[in-house]
Amino acid sequence: MSDSGATKERVFDTLKDKHKKFVLEYVKDLNATQAYIRAGYSKKGARQSASNLLSNTDVKAAVQEKCAEMFEEDIEEAKLKTRRLLEIVAHSDLKDVCSWGPDGVEIIDSKKVDGRPVKSITMQKTTRRYVKLDEIETTVNMRVEMKDSLKAAEQLAKIFGLYSDGDVHTGDVYYVNAPGTEEWDGRTE
Repeated sequence: MSDSGATKERVFDTLKDKHKKFVLEYVKDLNATQAYIRAGYSKKGARQSASNLLSNTDVKAAVQEKCAEMFEEDIEEAKLKTRRLLEIVAHSDLKDVCSWGPDGVEIIDSKKVDGRPVKSITMQKTTRRYVKLDEIETTVNMRVEMKDSLKAAEQLAKIFGLYSDGDVHTGDVYYVNAPGTEEWDGRTE
């Protein structure tokens, strides 16, 4: 048994090799009988013996320790994936998925772009028939909606500790008037 001053990391390290193997196998699928067999113990009486092994204080503590480590690793991996996605969205631009010019708008082939910043793409095809002119006119309207890059940038700033929800901007604010509009000094009175 371990002493009360032992750290969680040392509990696993103090186990016998077969007990360590059992713990590592058990945390894979939480099937004690199969973990017991995969750890190299006999199949005969594996169910009862695995149950007895799990009731061992040090083995139980080592299992809890390994589960906590796995949970922390999963949390860190999720945080990293979230940060990467936010970075992609924050730095995205409509030109990443569309091109336009005198001939109209064209959606870039999905095999050539990262679609993660795209919220939706909708296309509506309208066909009109002019009987008197014996013509058919087809128009295609496309709408590309990107995920909110400003919101993603704000989330990244929070992740990196640049500000929190309670922060208030205290710097100077400059107002720019659009050409042809009345001059505005920024006051709401």
